[in-house]
Amino acid sequence: MADTGLFRAYLEAICSNYTESYVQTDAEITLRLHAQTSPEKNLQQGALHNRVAERAEKVERWPVLDGIYKYASDHVLLSGKPGSGKSTALRQLLCQEARRALRGVVSTIPVLVELRAGKPMMDAIQEVFRRQRLKLSHEQIDELLWDGQLLLLIDGVNEIVSDHLLLQLEEFRANNASIPMIFTTRDLGVRGDLGIRKKLEMQPLTPPQMREFVLAYLPVQGADLLKQLQDRLRDLCETPLLLKLLCDVFAETQQIPSNQGELFRRFDQDYARFKRIESISAELQRWKTELLQYLAFRMMQDTTGIRLQMDWTAAEVILEEWLQGRVDAPADKAKRWLEDLLEHHLLQVAADPMQIEFHHQLFQEYYAAEYLLRQLDKLDDLTLQKRYLNSLDWTESLALMLGILDNEAEALRVVKLALEVDLMLGARLAGEVKLPFQQQTIRWVIELDVPEWLKIELLGRTRSEQAVSYLAQALNHEATSVRGKAAKALGRIASPEALAVLIQVLSYDNWCVRENGVKALGQIASPQAVEILIYALTDENRNVQISAVDAIGQIASPQAVEALIQTLNSEDSSIRGKAAKTLGQIASPQAVEALIQALNNKNRYVQMSATEGLGQIASPQAVEALIQALTDKDSVVQWFAVNALGEIASPQAIPALIQALNNGESDVRSSAAEALGKIASPQIIPVLIQALNDEDSDVQSRAAWALGQIASPQAIPALIQALNDEDWPVRSSAAEALGKIASPQIIPVLIQALNDEDSFVRSSVVESLGEIASPQTISVLIQALNDEDSSVRRSAAEALGQIAAPQAVEALIPALNDEDSSVRWRAASALGQIASPQAIEALILALNHKDFPVQRSAAEALGKIGFPQAIEALIQSLNHKDFSIRTNAAKALSQIAAPQLLAQLAQLLAQLWQLCRSGNQEAFDAISAIQERCRFYNYEIEQMVLPANSATDRAASVINIYDGKFGDIVAGDKSVKIEGNYIEKQEN
Repeated sequence: MADTGLFRAYLEAICSNYTESYVQTDAEITLRLHAQTSPEKNLQQGALHNRVAERAEKVERWPVLDGIYKYASDHVLLSGKPGSGKSTALRQLLCQEARRALRGVVSTIPVLVELRAGKPMMDAIQEVFRRQRLKLSHEQIDELLWDGQLLLLIDGVNEIVSDHLLLQLEEFRANNASIPMIFTTRDLGVRGDLGIRKKLEMQPLTPPQMREFVLAYLPVQGADLLKQLQDRLRDLCETPLLLKLLCDVFAETQQIPSNQGELFRRFDQDYARFKRIESISAELQRWKTELLQYLAFRMMQDTTGIRLQMDWTAAEVILEEWLQGRVDAPADKAKRWLEDLLEHHLLQVAADPMQIEFHHQLFQEYYAAEYLLRQLDKLDDLTLQKRYLNSLDWTESLALMLGILDNEAEALRVVKLALEVDLMLGARLAGEVKLPFQQQTIRWVIELDVPEWLKIELLGRTRSEQAVSYLAQALNHEATSVRGKAAKALGRIASPEALAVLIQVLSYDNWCVRENGVKALGQIASPQAVEILIYALTDENRNVQISAVDAIGQIASPQAVEALIQTLNSEDSSIRGKAAKTLGQIASPQAVEALIQALNNKNRYVQMSATEGLGQIASPQAVEALIQALTDKDSVVQWFAVNALGEIASPQAIPALIQALNNGESDVRSSAAEALGKIASPQIIPVLIQALNDEDSDVQSRAAWALGQIASPQAIPALIQALNDEDWPVRSSAAEALGKIASPQIIPVLIQALNDEDSFVRSSVVESLGEIASPQTISVLIQALNDEDSSVRRSAAEALGQIAAPQAVEALIPALNDEDSSVRWRAASALGQIASPQAIEALILALNHKDFPVQRSAAEALGKIGFPQAIEALIQSLNHKDFSIRTNAAKALSQIAAPQLLAQLAQLLAQLWQLCRSGNQEAFDAISAIQERCRFYNYEIEQMVLPANSATDRAASVINIYDGKFGDIVAGDKSVKIEGNYIEKQEN
């Protein structure tokens, strides 16, 4: 346990230094769990357990901190848009954990590391402590890590400044796999996902959350703001930062900006009034905006990409450079004014006190946009494309710039050039220009000579109401994929016009079209959309009904509570269950009360659905109601209540769950043991050890599983004894639990258990040896690849991949031809994890295997190995006649993260666009992922060398590169084809 006394000053400093500025700590941010493995192996489950199947993937909604706490025992990656509250969530977590550590509630010390500082992890952790005058050596920090005494909150994976530091971070994570770590990133495509399985995605604020925030922040003016905004709230402010800016601007001006660019401009203009700043000089007040613009612009122009921090002295030099010829004594004023800007404006001292940064990356991008706007008429087309449009780091600034650009000719020029650089970029910017200009820019997108599915996708990315009419017609397209994309695009646009179209869709005869419309309404998330979704709950088609419930859950609107309560009486168990879950997601007092009342419903299935819904709500009221449900005379209701308490995992339920271990129904007892394991409190270890002696083998198995979740060495003797139980499920669960504890002392015991007569037990033993990941187990696992039972061979392949043992490659290659499909595809997956070039040839052959899972795993493995010949094989697979092979190849290409291969991947962009134009939709996602990694859109433009006079010579037209004008891009000239990253003249 960490010495709290040693860290007391550090923890107290955290509590006093970090305060939240724009998000309420209890604001419900939606998080999406991309992948979650089932917590138990389904062994001899009773009839009750078979009624509710566990899904490998599901979507869950949690307030941001609840979601992090739920999944933070392992490594978690939190992603989201700029301003969505990722960094704030980490600071909130830092404060909460610091307070808990001071109270002795937890023994771990929280550490917030900002990756933008550009330091290796050990140095960064050391620096965090040093700032609070706590001097720790690398050896001391390593000891803290070894003892599991740190909770690492690692902010800004996308802000890592070099590939070398990225590799160091990946190595650090691998070497400290048992240390809880929460990472944040702006985009999963930037710097990859570090191989983290648990990914939580920050979602836009829902309309109810936005309204709640506005009314709390502006008690007097909030209602008027909401009235003026009507359905534009999400378009302007889908993140907490933007919403706060809007509230500040409206409080001062009573006006609503037309777009985000205008919002930032108004905020900058009135910032001194917002903050009641009176102490700065009139001369600085005159120049401060332009100083911030120039500084932001110079930081954005760094040769290594967007620079989020700058050395204090370098910033002074840059300000002095700009002030030359404008003021007297520029050096002195640069120094003094920088200090004033840091104290009173949107600059701040970084975590490293020698560095400065903007309060948020969005402010930096806005100020850079303003500076670029003033330079725009001086930039020729080539320079604009090469230095700005082609750079992903400049995309947000360009979008903000177009929102405040009043010159129509210049706005259209930017969009034209953007379409020549990249179609997705062009479509995005076509919807960012001022509304009067969008009629022309959207027409250009509509006239593109591309497949209909691609055109619909691009129109959705414009988010422009000018695209609604065309998309409405596409809802009747003969191709199902086009209809679905059209509905989704209307949902993204979310304008009143788009909503009107989607309302009409619900009267269509084709249920697939109605279902697409319902899903799109879930994206719009306005009160009117909720009304229509409530109506859709009564649709004659169950798929439409289910999608309506899901869409309401996505919005989480209390407006739908009454309708969902009625849906609890549906004859369809799937609809009842989803309705209950959605009520749990809404979690309003009315919803909680309705679910509690439903526990007394005479219909058993309504009762069960109510317990599921309450299991989504982590409130004391819900826990108490579920505890009361444990006394229901129906054992099925008791079972569901126990499972719901396990989902909440509140210590409040421990006494009741311990009591449930004495229930007369074995299914209830086994679920109680599992629920206690999810709470994972050391105080319940003796009770669970006692449950290992229950008369029912399923109860014993669940008790063993639960002990594995707690992973305390205290349970080792009892679990070793359970390895000799007469029932194989007990032995199997005991083996799994020992693997979770992962103590070296149990390796010989597990190796001995490989002689068990039951294949399920041997399979569990192999899995546990993989969990322990010790070099001394590799030879045993290789031998297990020859076990007579396929489940053991499958587990052995998976374990060898987990350990990533190079010496296993020779044994895994033959396993690609195992008689069992699950062994084959796991062998392919393991070869990808080991990433040995030795396996490439075999994996390329496996791409054409008759078995779909083998194809998929081979493609993914080649993507992970990432050698040039692997990339070539994946590119060839994009032309395969089999849709599944094309899909797998595209996905694998999108996941290649090796820095040394980015140049080769970038050269493929034009080829991938050509595949898109020929109808290959699978290549589309790969394009975006590769662009994100390379940080540019167009390889040819990136390689282009600008003429010496290009910055000022507007005559040097882009036509010279492409041998064609913009007008040739659209369908009017069939002699020119677009391949996204280049335009090629076709000779007749």
